[in-house]
Amino acid sequence: MFKKTNNKGEEKMIRKVFLAMTAILMVAMGLIGCATTNSVHYSSFGARGNVPDISGLEAGSSVTLPEGDALSFGDAVFVGWVQDNDTTETILPSGSSFTPTTKRTTFYPSWKYDVPTIEEAHGLNNKLVWIYLNAVSGGNYVIEIDSDEAILPHLIGGRNRTDINVTLKGVGGNRTITYFDPSSTGGYPLFAVAVGSTLILDENITIAGFEYNRDPLIRVGGKLVMNNECVITRNGYGGVFLGHIGSFQQGTIGRGEFEMNGGSIVGNKGGGVTIYHGLFTMNNGSITDNTTEYSGGGVSVGNGFATFRAEFVMNGGEIKRNSAIGSGAADLATGNARGYGGGIALAHNGRFTMNGGIVADNSASHEARNLFRYAPNAMSLRENIFINGGTQQDN
Repeated sequence: MFKKTNNKGEEKMIRKVFLAMTAILMVAMGLIGCATTNSVHYSSFGARGNVPDISGLEAGSSVTLPEGDALSFGDAVFVGWVQDNDTTETILPSGSSFTPTTKRTTFYPSWKYDVPTIEEAHGLNNKLVWIYLNAVSGGNYVIEIDSDEAILPHLIGGRNRTDINVTLKGVGGNRTITYFDPSSTGGYPLFAVAVGSTLILDENITIAGFEYNRDPLIRVGGKLVMNNECVITRNGYGGVFLGHIGSFQQGTIGRGEFEMNGGSIVGNKGGGVTIYHGLFTMNNGSITDNTTEYSGGGVSVGNGFATFRAEFVMNGGEIKRNSAIGSGAADLATGNARGYGGGIALAHNGRFTMNGGIVADNSASHEARNLFRYAPNAMSLRENIFINGGTQQDN
């Protein structure tokens, strides 16, 4: 088993190394039991404040669910915790004992807001809180906004409800909606549109983010409609993202839809529109002066995963002065490329149809200033690109 040596110290060291390696191998093979630890996480999910997570729990250990005093959600009242993916929405009150059975368990706060009608809720934030807690499937809610508002992140729809339609309309001038407290709520989109629901930016509405945000301004698994005199701007992680992926509380995986009839998406870092899984129809409006360190400063179409479908149909409008400023070699097999397609970039599961509009004056660090198509496996550059009209400046 061991090589004999004349040096007892050397032989002793060899035995120690052998025993250590054997122990490591036995652990890897499951011959020596390792303690399993679990963790419990508390997500504020758009509420202001936070509750510390608990980690390192031994299997079979229990925790006491905390109070919600550190959280606030407009004028709503905290009533307890709901376990992620619990479609029955069973509320566990503070002080309840909970024994995790998986390595990671996440809880979301549950709220109630007993104002009878949306008209009686004061301010945009509370009206959106009311919709989240009290809206019914098939409901249509129009909110007129007569002043600038700073709000918490909000989910439109979700929670076992479908066909909820929310329209935002500025009155008396253009009204800006932004984050209430970027330092504590900047990890969420300002609006998340769940599967089966619609958010309409009707007129005179500006949705503004901030430079160091960690999420797109609007994440869509249902449908977003943008009309004239509306603006999506100044966000540090992209303007609109289609293909909302989340838990039960956040809305299930959905193929997002975005209909742009006017307005502008301007001055965002991380790109103007990202189509991960969905359909973007641009009938009018403008996508200008957006930047990305990856590809597709104006519009990024697709992600390289064959299970998702991404499509961009351009019937009108303009995509100008956007830039892809990243550097480094492109991995075309995965669609992970930096600095290509300042105007539009397509991954190999993306599809672009141009019937009208203008794509011009965009820039890129590498090539294809206006339109770039990843071409893995010797695909043609023009595959899944259909130019039927409009104006596309030469690359």
